[in-house]
Amino acid sequence: MKTIAFIAAVLAVTALPVQGEDLLQIYEQALSHDARLREAAASLRAIREARPQSLARLLPSLTIKGEMNRNSVRSSFQQGGATATGANPLVFFAGGLNVDFWNSAASLNLRQPLYHHDYWVQLSLADQQIAEAEANFQSEQQNLIKRTVEAYLEALHATDSLAFFEAELSSLTHQRDMAQARFDAGLNAITDVREAEAAYHRTRTNRIRGENHLQDTLANIELMTGQPPAALSRLREKLLLTPPEPANPEAWLEQARQNNPGLLAATIHVSARQQHINQQQAGHLPVLDLVGTAGFTDNDRPYGISTEYQAIGVQVTVPVLEGGAVNSRVRQARHEYDAAREHLDGIHRSVNRDVREAYRGVLSAISQIEALDATLQSTQSALEAAQTGLEVGIRTMQDVLTGQAQWYEARRDQARARYDYILARFRLKWACGVLTSADLLSLNQGFESP
Repeated sequence: MKTIAFIAAVLAVTALPVQGEDLLQIYEQALSHDARLREAAASLRAIREARPQSLARLLPSLTIKGEMNRNSVRSSFQQGGATATGANPLVFFAGGLNVDFWNSAASLNLRQPLYHHDYWVQLSLADQQIAEAEANFQSEQQNLIKRTVEAYLEALHATDSLAFFEAELSSLTHQRDMAQARFDAGLNAITDVREAEAAYHRTRTNRIRGENHLQDTLANIELMTGQPPAALSRLREKLLLTPPEPANPEAWLEQARQNNPGLLAATIHVSARQQHINQQQAGHLPVLDLVGTAGFTDNDRPYGISTEYQAIGVQVTVPVLEGGAVNSRVRQARHEYDAAREHLDGIHRSVNRDVREAYRGVLSAISQIEALDATLQSTQSALEAAQTGLEVGIRTMQDVLTGQAQWYEARRDQARARYDYILARFRLKWACGVLTSADLLSLNQGFESP
């Protein structure tokens, strides 16, 4: 009984509430600093520019071209219908005429596409690319919520585990001192002292591992928020356990088919790859443009001619032969479409697996918590009986140490199961694509105020 009271006192000290950051504060920091979310947002902004670029190809284009050149021309004399240079090459060097002059030209050119099948397909492709990017961004937003909850709860579990190891270490110090005192009084053998020391050093090793694990979990939070977290708010002792509603995994699977953003993005990608085939096949089709030009030419050459001109008309370009490049691009597009369909099938299977695993995880965690509550009571009773038996001489120190180790293990398993229950509920909503910040707010109310 003294052992149980000592353990309870140590745990009460290690579980004192401290000033900390709650789940919403961590999430708000991650919204501003998480590299993955910021990358997804930047990618979405970049892809949204695909539509105005595609639309611009269907609109008129106007270009202005101008030039001015300095010219130097040397001409030879003409005699009797033959050139002087033809009669005598020396005449070119001895005579002839060198003319220097400037010429300038400017033109205004208009082109309006009338029929470019690939331009219209590209506009449709741009819309699909934007829709796919928006679905991917939505997926990353929900991923951030899930990653925040996972990192936060893992850090809390690491904190609890370290507290249990520290309490167990303090208890074992007490047991070791008591065993030494009983040995000095001739009440037990030296083996009890050695067993207490061995248990102490094993727990001390576990405590060091627990410290390292805690630092790793805090580093994961810093990776998302950009700053080391303060002490984290603890989960309340009372946890309401409710099974998934609706209590039918098929209903959750149907939600996933309709709402999962990753599945939606993969579906849109398949449609876009099909459109891409159509775009490449347009390489066999003629194109029609309205073209117009206006301009002038001028020069200061003696007897030079200055001109002004205007022209407008329709230009048809018919592809005849490109060495098989168009056919190759069509085949490539079809292979990309096949790859997209296989990717969609893989995503669909993954979503089904994630939904079913999360659904079973909620039910399993509830059962584990209920079983561990009973386990904790029984191990506590066993520890009290071993302690009483040691005092009256019918149990050994090994019995007490074993009972104490089992009790602490049950405490750690119970804490782990509580966090697993929360994670399973969040993963179920994440797999179905219905996870929102409102779920974070609801969970945050289950934490002690910092």
